[in-house]
Amino acid sequence: MARHRTMVNISWSIQRARQGEQAYWATVALTALLGQLGTPGGGLGFGYACTNLAGAVRKAFSGPPLTRRRECGGQRYPGGAAVRYAAAPGRNL
Repeated sequence: MARHRTMVNISWSIQRARQGEQAYWATVALTALLGQLGTPGGGLGFGYACTNLAGAVRKAFSGPPLTRRRECGGQRYPGGAAVRYAAAPGRNL
């Protein structure tokens, strides 16, 4: 890391751990010690992978429509109830 230009990236997910902010401060300290803060292609970044290209122009995508099944009599069932239905096959719920 010290021999070549390095950009250190750290994920946002570790902040949820106890004292999770320490990893961020360690990343800042590491890049400062490397002397690469503010250099092109070097330094640090936070959460580049988890932002899912925020701000990027992309085409809207819509998945296939979910249709009602005839076997259900056209009734709707909440998705969260699927576990109850799977746990009790053959019973009316």
